Amino acid sequence: MIHFDSRTHLVLDHFYISLEPNDFLPFIETANFFSRCEHIHVKSSDDAWEGVYLSSKTGAYFEVLNERRLGGLGIAFRSKSQNEWNIRNILKELPLLKWKFGTRSTAKGDPWFDWVSLGDYLDVYKTWFNTWMMHYYPSDKPKDENSSVFSVSRFLALEMIVGRDHLSLIQELSSWFPGGKKFLDDQIVFSLTDRDGSLFEIYLKLKDGADRFQFKRLSFVLEDGSTLENRSFGRIRFHREGIHGAIEQI
Repeated sequence: MIHFDSRTHLVLDHFYISLEPNDFLPFIETANFFSRCEHIHVKSSDDAWEGVYLSSKTGAYFEVLNERRLGGLGIAFRSKSQNEWNIRNILKELPLLKWKFGTRSTAKGDPWFDWVSLGDYLDVYKTWFNTWMMHYYPSDKPKDENSSVFSVSRFLALEMIVGRDHLSLIQELSSWFPGGKKFLDDQIVFSLTDRDGSLFEIYLKLKDGADRFQFKRLSFVLEDGSTLENRSFGRIRFHREGIHGAIEQI
């Protein structure tokens, strides 16, 4: 009998990091020179937060949060077809895991998305490593784009540092992940599928004595015509090599 794994339908929706205000400010400065990038204050029916959002051409996006889930890393998945039954099937296929469920609503009270996680997704204090599946409700809100000539075709890799003491928690909360997982002596590697079928990799370097997640580098492929120049904003540096670009912590 052939066993079908519904997790093959999951693709990257977005990923986030959380920074202190002094490290967050440089990302605000850069928002206007990215295409498909916004600095916004988001409100839900029961919460509010500030972030910078950089989207790629695939639709996946990178979220930088200001002093929320501080030192955190979040990874969200969605069904490629946005079929909620794919997520329901995953829960049936992994019945021994202690799933938690919920719905986040907009500031007006309309359903925004359903979430499924092994942690309490809504608890901003206990979920500094936050992993979940989500299913969006239909929305007519248009996506704003600025006129910058710098734009991201797709994300390649995210590099972070994390304390070795957190290894067991990361293993637990990523146990259901689709794609490849490697737990090596010095790092953890997640190989995740983006919406266009390409791979996005997350490298978590394990360091003795380190605390929560520390941002090091995000690399990506630039769209044709992008004219990204090497420049620095505070402790953040933009670096270009051919069609590849990166945001690095200095």
